[in-house]
Parts: sequence; C-alpha cells; structure tokens
Amino acid sequence: FIQNIVHKELLCRDATEPADISEWTHVDLNAYGEVDAIHWQDTGVEGQLGFQWLPDSVRRLCIERNVFSGIVDCRCLPPDLESLEMEMNAFSGSLDLDALPRRLEFVNFNENRLSGEVSLTNLPPQLEILFLSINELSGSVNLEALPKTMDQLFLHDNAFSGTVCLTRLPSSLSLLTLDRNHFCGTLDLTSLPPGMFGLDLSSNDFEGWTDFSRLPITITLSIMNLKISGEIHIPHDGYDVVIENTDGVSVSEPAAGDE
Repeated sequence: FIQNIVHKELLCRDATEPADISEWTHVDLNAYGEVDAIHWQDTGVEGQLGFQWLPDSVRRLCIERNVFSGIVDCRCLPPDLESLEMEMNAFSGSLDLDALPRRLEFVNFNENRLSGEVSLTNLPPQLEILFLSINELSGSVNLEALPKTMDQLFLHDNAFSGTVCLTRLPSSLSLLTLDRNHFCGTLDLTSLPPGMFGLDLSSNDFEGWTDFSRLPITITLSIMNLKISGEIHIPHDGYDVVIENTDGVSVSEPAAGDE
C-alpha cells in the first residue's frame, strides 16, 4: 500500500524493515487484529498509494491533507468501507463513482486534481455526504437518481456544464452546492426538498424567469452573478437570500409591524 511513497518511515517506523502493522502510526485494529481504520492526516508524506493492497477489513480510510498523487481506482477499495476521506491531495485522472464500495456513507474528494465526467446515478445506496468540490471535473450532472439517504452534496468549483434538474432531489437532501461551474438553462425551484437549508447556484450561466414562490421555509439561497429574473417575497421568520450581481431578481421583505 505504501511501497511508492516518500518518507514512509513516518507511517511504519522503518522504511527498510517496516514494523508490525499494530505499531504503525494512526492505524486502528479490530478485535481480530485486522486493520479497521487508517488516519493519516497532515503526515508530510507524498507519492502514490497502492489501493489494491488495502486489507478488505478497512472500514475507514482518512488520508486528508497530504501530497498523495496518482489515480484513484475505486474498484480496488475495501468492500466494507464506510468512510473515505481524501481531501486536499494531488490525486488526478478520472473517477469511477459507480465502482465505489456499496457500504460507503461519507466520501470526500475535495481539493484534488480530478478530471473528466462523473456519474451520480449509481452511488452507494447508504451514501449521506459526498464532496467533489474544487477539482477539474466536467460534463453534465444527473441529480435525478441520488441515494434516498443523501444529505449533503458539494459540486462547487469545477467545470460542470449543461442543465440541471432540481425537481427530483431526494427528500433527505439538506445542502447542495452548484456554484462556480458552467451550468446553464432555466431553473425550476418549485419542488425542492422541504427541509433543505442550503442551495448555492451562484456564478453559473443560468438564465430566464424563475418561480421563487415555493422555496423551503428553512433555506438559505445563494444566487449571485446570474442572469435569472423573478420576485422573491421573504416571509416572517423565513429563508435567507444571498444576492449580488443578479439584477433581474427583486426581493421584498415584510415591513416592520406586518403580520
């Protein structure tokens, strides 16, 4: 797994003759002496990992904020993996999300160099949180078949394009970030999940008249730098709207003393 990384002694004690796995830095074992979790954050190591050598017993892999690079082959990840945290590295190439282990609940690929198109129609059925932000991902995005358990989805700061359908999001979804991409077309905000508290659409190429009359009461809506138009009437104790450089949208708030 660590054969091709630099300064591996920071993880396994000795680069030439690695210590027993039970003595490796921030590696947790289960009751059977098998590797259960790996927590390598801010370690100072770099290089390419051999994911095909990960033990099947691993349930959590946290390798955030390092300089790991190379391709992420999702087919090689442990089958019982529940949490995958790879934020702020230098992983590159395409990402086959269809091949993710089916028990995953949390996935974080933020701030890498991942590119190409991704499919969101066959994600692990129990997935709750997915971070794909601040990469070089492109192509269209299908949001109509997300897992029913999905709570938060972060797609901002990529090169995604095309239209997006926001009328078939799972009812569990509370936060969605689409800002700073190249999405286009009109927006239908009439069937958002009732408990949604955050939706960021800013800095895209959306345009046209938009119906804001059925926004969830809990939502914070960000619509900066867009060419859309419409009227937003904010009720008492209602949602927040972050708006700037979107001249076609007018916002009215209740006057003081109004019921």
